[in-house]
Amino acid sequence: MKRELKAVAVLQRHIRGRYIRRVVLVERKRVAMVETVLALHVIAIDDPATASTGHVLSLLGLYYYGIGQWWAAAASLEHVPTTATLAYCHHQTWHASYDRFNLTRAHDLYATIVPATPHDPYVLHDYGIVLLERAEYKAGLDVLAHVLAVFPQFQLASTAMLWVAVVLLHMGRGDESIAYFGCLLDTPPSPFTTALAACQGASRTKLTKADMLADLAKRATSLGHYLMAYVVYFYALHRFKTSKADTWFCFADTLRHLGRADEALQALAVAAQLDPAHSLVQTALGSWPHLPRDAFLHELHHTIDLEFVRHLKHSNL
Repeated sequence: MKRELKAVAVLQRHIRGRYIRRVVLVERKRVAMVETVLALHVIAIDDPATASTGHVLSLLGLYYYGIGQWWAAAASLEHVPTTATLAYCHHQTWHASYDRFNLTRAHDLYATIVPATPHDPYVLHDYGIVLLERAEYKAGLDVLAHVLAVFPQFQLASTAMLWVAVVLLHMGRGDESIAYFGCLLDTPPSPFTTALAACQGASRTKLTKADMLADLAKRATSLGHYLMAYVVYFYALHRFKTSKADTWFCFADTLRHLGRADEALQALAVAAQLDPAHSLVQTALGSWPHLPRDAFLHELHHTIDLEFVRHLKHSNL
């Protein structure tokens, strides 16, 4: 009996010792995380002595979200509960990481969030675009049509209408597409207003239809609307027999942002044939590929939180 009691006491001390060591280790990691984040000098932490790692990473993620650094924002917010902000970050990161993971992650997050936020047009609008970029055209068009019907005064309504028009054209539904394009003649979304003015004044300039379409596609990429730009470039390059190296270079960049690396490389090759001295084309070919496949997913699974934040500090320097 005494031997058993002694054994229990030893076991209790061992368990208590392991628990204390675990608590100390966790606290050291928490303190190291807080100190490293504070060293970035980008956010303030109200109570560093008690702030949890999750709370600190959440603040950091929202900071990077605010300045449009989607990769860092998505990686930071992965450690906090599911939010529309995280879904949007993954959507935008997809255009930088060129992998399917971020687009799939954004879709799955939105599929969970949308039923709980049916009255948020911003969430619905981005979800609709995610569906379109996944080639789920009917579902995406249904979501954007719902946004236009229920939220006619929505700030991005004209952008949603442009998306619907372009995708309908891509699907070969020309009559329906023209109807939506017609609604946009008076109030095109920014920055397409200046593109409209250029088209209206084309008769007084040497601007060709191909040039106008290329300009429209470039404006779409400036908003991150790469699928829209792809449709416009694809139409322009197949509709007009003459093309420029710069147009093929921009088309290649659009394909790359859509994760279609093989087609992007082919487009770059065409650009190089049209203009062997094009410096941007040669630079792109020389540095291909720009990122390894699944780069974001690899970083997420193989980099611990503290290493990730330290890397951010090094990048900021």
